[in-house]
Amino acid sequence: MSEPSESDKTQPTKLQPVEPPPPPPEFDLLAFWIQYRKVIVRSFYAVLVGLALWTVYLYAESRKKEGSEGALASAKTADELRKVTAEWTGTPASATAQFRLADELRKEGKFDEAVKAYTEFAQKNPAHPLLVGSIAALALTQETAGKKDEALATYQRIQSSYPKSGHAPLALIGIARIQAEQGKIDEATKTLDTLLQSGSSFGFMSEAQRLQAALKNPNARKTGGTPRPEPPPAPVTTPGAPNTPPAAAKPA
Repeated sequence: MSEPSESDKTQPTKLQPVEPPPPPPEFDLLAFWIQYRKVIVRSFYAVLVGLALWTVYLYAESRKKEGSEGALASAKTADELRKVTAEWTGTPASATAQFRLADELRKEGKFDEAVKAYTEFAQKNPAHPLLVGSIAALALTQETAGKKDEALATYQRIQSSYPKSGHAPLALIGIARIQAEQGKIDEATKTLDTLLQSGSSFGFMSEAQRLQAALKNPNARKTGGTPRPEPPPAPVTTPGAPNTPPAAAKPA
């Protein structure tokens, strides 16, 4: 077999012509409708039903919100607040009613019921803007009721879980107050030093300074504590300012 000559080697290979693909078939709208009309009609009705149900849901939610807010606005007594909490479960108004109920019970001196109401509020509303305020109010209520160990644990919970909250300095004062009443003067002094050295500018810092001055009194160490100061009032209950602590009660 003879080998290709040099001229054959340098000759470019000729490409075979490629036939173009056939054009796509034209879309026949009528044929498409005839073939899929049942599916299209069912889908259309499904969308309409979905929109109708969504509109009804939004309307019902709007009416529910208006009704719950109206009921909350007219509720004044503890029984009326209980009714709002029970009848409008799941609404923001129901949560606020429970918080106000706890405040009302505390003012009436029903401390055990108030403690229960504050606790339930915190458990059911972990993302509510008044959550930290409810825990602070719970601690004050426990302290006022004489449940010192429980109040101390609640104050410490605020310090550990919400150290940047506006209620954290108030919790430190509560911790120091209970420590002083338990005769732990050195621990109470350190707690107050921590607060005063933080540079906080809250209005109740004067209460911390007064309590610290009382702890440095030699008579405090002799008696194992300080005269029990009145605890500050419960935190504000305005939803728009959940982390705004109250002013301290002035010493008698």
